[in-house]
Amino acid sequence: MKYVAFLDILGFKNILDKMDQKAAQNFIMRFSKTIFQVFQSFEKKKAFKVKGYIVSDSLVLYSEDSSEKALVNLIEVVETICRDEYIQNNILIRGGIAKGDFARIKASGLINLEKALIVGKSYVKAYQLEGVNKVIGINLSKEVYQDILDYENQLDSEFSHWSQIKSKAIMYKNKKDTYYLLKYITLDFLLDDNNLSRFVNLANQSNWLEHYYNTLSFALQKERSSKKKKKLFVKIVQIVSDSKDNSLELFIENAFKDGVEKYFKAYFLKHIGKSLLGGIK
Repeated sequence: MKYVAFLDILGFKNILDKMDQKAAQNFIMRFSKTIFQVFQSFEKKKAFKVKGYIVSDSLVLYSEDSSEKALVNLIEVVETICRDEYIQNNILIRGGIAKGDFARIKASGLINLEKALIVGKSYVKAYQLEGVNKVIGINLSKEVYQDILDYENQLDSEFSHWSQIKSKAIMYKNKKDTYYLLKYITLDFLLDDNNLSRFVNLANQSNWLEHYYNTLSFALQKERSSKKKKKLFVKIVQIVSDSKDNSLELFIENAFKDGVEKYFKAYFLKHIGKSLLGGIK
């Protein structure tokens, strides 16, 4: 048994459509370089239990076993890669993490044709989880989510920061199904001016797809500070308003599409209502 993560660049095809071959190569090289640097930093740690490989715009990571340490290692390296790609390269990543049997089998063949075989239901599950819903984050299988809860409740746990990991894990429902998400874009992360400006710019370029609103929705959940929530909306409106196009109208209009989480719609309406009442006063 192992933990397996599948990570993928959001909107990769659309990104490449806007580039020539040289620009596309540079883009992938920057993507790969960031992953390499993250792995270098983690491999310095004692008994690091994660391996992986890059295939074009995708990254497959897998643990050596299904121990508590292996899951911590995998979650930490996934979160670091996702955030560093975002900060350094303006790349947003979606992914999935599953638990189960997994093996990468080396296969001999022609000298100029490299090949390796991936075997395991956990890889297939992680791959399927990546795009299961319109949100930017890491979808978890039920087993992985339950392991996070179980490890946090263990009194003899080797790690003291399970509560921090749990705070980023969200259980949510879409229609009749229940899903589990590990969010790497949190409210505190977004409240950094550079991170929020980058997020709004990427959303504008994508015409404010549902993914961006839902990411904001999950960032707001489990956050107790109403001041922080208000600050986020004030900053977003300010950034959008300062843009040269009509992105404020688009931001408001698309916020109420069917695919946007109800939580976001409710909180955004509440914010608009308070803003209007404040203006009347």
